[in-house]
Amino acid sequence: MFTIIGGDGQEYGPVSVDQIRRWLAEGRANRDTRAKRAGGDVWQRLGDWEEFSDRPPVMSAQPPELPAFEPEAAEPELATRGSRLAAAFIDQVLSTLITLPGAVKLALGLMAQAAQSGGAKPSTPFGLLLGLDPEQINIEPLAGALGLILLGQALYAVVQCWLLATRGQSMGKIVIGIRVVRYRDGAPAGLLHAALLRGGVPWLLSMMPWIGFGYTLMNVCWIFGPQKRCLHDLIADTKVIQA
Repeated sequence: MFTIIGGDGQEYGPVSVDQIRRWLAEGRANRDTRAKRAGGDVWQRLGDWEEFSDRPPVMSAQPPELPAFEPEAAEPELATRGSRLAAAFIDQVLSTLITLPGAVKLALGLMAQAAQSGGAKPSTPFGLLLGLDPEQINIEPLAGALGLILLGQALYAVVQCWLLATRGQSMGKIVIGIRVVRYRDGAPAGLLHAALLRGGVPWLLSMMPWIGFGYTLMNVCWIFGPQKRCLHDLIADTKVIQA
């Protein structure tokens, strides 16, 4: 708000800046017109007040604050082929150990049946090892051992799937310090990509006659490519990085 002295020597105001600008546009005042800010005692030309001058507004000497520079995160390092092999070896050893009690019980049961077979001549390589022909095997006494093997494998699969879904790591990968992530953005792979697509689908392929052998061979060879991704990584759209 400003008060001005008109051409008749009278004071007018206080009035708003916009009102004075309209008077300037209408010629009822000019930049030599004396004016003071409302509540102040200093009289000076309108053109000397910043609100009515033709000069550009005075910029602050202090430069504006710029957002802090945040360097882009470095691309995570891919897991080495050796570390992936070591993790797979550990997983395989754990899988074998968890089924070992059932396997031992099954072997002892088969050996007992072989001892009771009365010395029948085996007709297959399996029979040559145990002295027992497959046709002579009684499954019923072995059901407990088979159930123990299946239970161990089921528990092992559940634990591995849970670890892969929540951490992107199997037990072997935890030990070695590597994990599975999505290939394009490094996001957590989750249950679908880390376990089902990466483990379940390849397992089904490996079980198929003829196809299974070819898939298993290509799956191993694919890791020697520049991306260090096995064929199951391509199926699941994943990669393995250092944790």
